[in-house]
Order: sequence, then structure tokens, then C-alpha cells
Amino acid sequence: MMTSFAKYKVARLFPLFIAGFYILVAFYSARLDSRPELFPFFNWSLFSSSSGDRNEYALLVRSVDDKPLAQPRLYYDMKETFMHARQRDINVSKVVQELGSALHQKKPGLADEKRRMIEQRFMADAPRVQYDLVMLSFDPIERLKTGKIQKERVVASYRKSDE
Repeated sequence: MMTSFAKYKVARLFPLFIAGFYILVAFYSARLDSRPELFPFFNWSLFSSSSGDRNEYALLVRSVDDKPLAQPRLYYDMKETFMHARQRDINVSKVVQELGSALHQKKPGLADEKRRMIEQRFMADAPRVQYDLVMLSFDPIERLKTGKIQKERVVASYRKSDE
């Protein structure tokens, strides 16, 4: 049977043992494994990289009121033209994703409904708009830092006209 002093010594040394074991596993596993990190022992950059590229539908505006833009611009970058872009309305993105999904699933009725919603509600500030639905491929962290989009593919082209 252990005395209380012996229990005290063991209890005091136990955290040092755990810390030593942790450091030992971290360094030896880093040398033995080809990966530079071994979660949860050795992990320096838990959130510094994304899990991979992301694909997302977006609206690319080509002309407003029959005036072509010098360079096509993403809808959210046209704060001076569209109120919902100024407000960064998340509903625009949701409906755009639903439009892309409807086209991908070959549901023309649903796609027409989503397109009408985009044109009547989110593009109400301009009577005539020529725009594309595009699939953007990007690294989320790189896009956040630099705005870089790796790939842009036109899925469909549309013309809104209130006439």
C-alpha cells in the first residue's frame, strides 16, 4: 500500500510524464511519417489551408441597359448598379446555386422559375441586363486573400428585358 507522500510524488510526476510522452510522440512521428503533422500530437496549421478547391455558381454581368461593360463583372462586384449586391444579400447566392442545380439536374421548369426570381427581384434596378451563369472554381483561402479565381466556365447565357 502506498503512503500519501508516495501518492503525492506520483501525482506530481504524472503531468511531466504525459508532457514528455506527448513531445516524444510528436517528434518521432514527424520523422517517421511523411506527413509534416500528426493530429493531435503535432499540428501547427489546423486552419491555414482549405480542404480543397471549391466550385460555386455565380452571375457574370456583361451589359446593363444595352451598354456593354468594359470587362464582365460578377454580380456582387456591381454595388453601384444593384441594391442586393450593395447589401451582400445571401439570398442572391442561394437562388443562383438553385438555378445552377436545376440546370445540372435538367429541370427546365425549376430553372425558369429561379431565373425569373433573379431577374425580377435581384436585377430589378436595371431594365435590361445581359448576364451569364458561370461555374467558378477557386481555392477559398486564396480567393479571400487575393480574389483569384482559378477557372470560370459559362453554364448558360441570359438576357433580361422588361419590355
